[in-house]
Amino acid sequence: MHDLRLIGVHADGIHLLLVDDSGERYRVPIDEALRAAARRDRPRLGQIQIEMDNSIRPKDIQQMIRQGMTAEEVAERTGWPVEKVIRYEGPVVAEREYYASRAQRVPLRITSKPGARSRTETLIERVESRLVERGVERDLARWDSARTHDGHWTVSVEFPAGGRSRVASWFFDPQAMTVVPRNDEARWLTEEVEDGVIPSPHTARPDTPVYDVEATGGLRHRPDPADLITTMKQHSGARSRRGRRRGPGAEPKPEPAPPPETKPTPEAEPAAARPTPKPEAKPRKGRPSVPSWDDVMFGGSGRS
Repeated sequence: MHDLRLIGVHADGIHLLLVDDSGERYRVPIDEALRAAARRDRPRLGQIQIEMDNSIRPKDIQQMIRQGMTAEEVAERTGWPVEKVIRYEGPVVAEREYYASRAQRVPLRITSKPGARSRTETLIERVESRLVERGVERDLARWDSARTHDGHWTVSVEFPAGGRSRVASWFFDPQAMTVVPRNDEARWLTEEVEDGVIPSPHTARPDTPVYDVEATGGLRHRPDPADLITTMKQHSGARSRRGRRRGPGAEPKPEPAPPPETKPTPEAEPAAARPTPKPEAKPRKGRPSVPSWDDVMFGGSGRS
């Protein structure tokens, strides 16, 4: 019999949550029998057990045994004599032993080094090798299986370690022949570790700069997406205009840097370098000029 510890009430409000020493959780319905036991109301509890005895069928007894309960636990829960419960447990116990033996033959892949042939080992082979490393004799491990309320099979192995009994449990899929750890003991017994070193998480290269938000005080300014889009469009338009000015196939030439601005003083500038302004032509006023007779006959300008 395992000891359980109360950890709280389930989210549905109608079950209590319990946990054992290995960390596996259980739930118990909060029914009238549990309330009577909590109040230590023995007359009411005895009456409830009598009512359960009258309503329980052999099929219900086998269902409890299939869920992992022993004959003594079923007798304590239902009020039946242990001898009466044992008469119905035979086929169910054989069924549990059958699924436990099938789960022990589940193949587990071993990751080999590059270039080497991959190999597999069964669940029982890996578990026994890990138990030997812990100093546990193989004959002290006891295998069992059970079926949960939702119809899923589980397989477990119980072994002594550290001065107390420990239980490793896995979910077992009989059709796919796979197991999934349910608690830490099962993960320790079946998860593969390369060269005895736990793989470390991926880290960035040493020369890769990493921005630590918390170390630098966080992001001071978050740019507006609309401003980013407008800036991108402006840069794209400027590049397309420069491409049209250069023409197709022309190589881009670097733009020379503008010379530093200097403001020359009027005294330092020579007079010869100063351009002379041209007088602006002003329209003549008065009567328009009339060509002479020679200009008309001989096409001359009449001017030398």
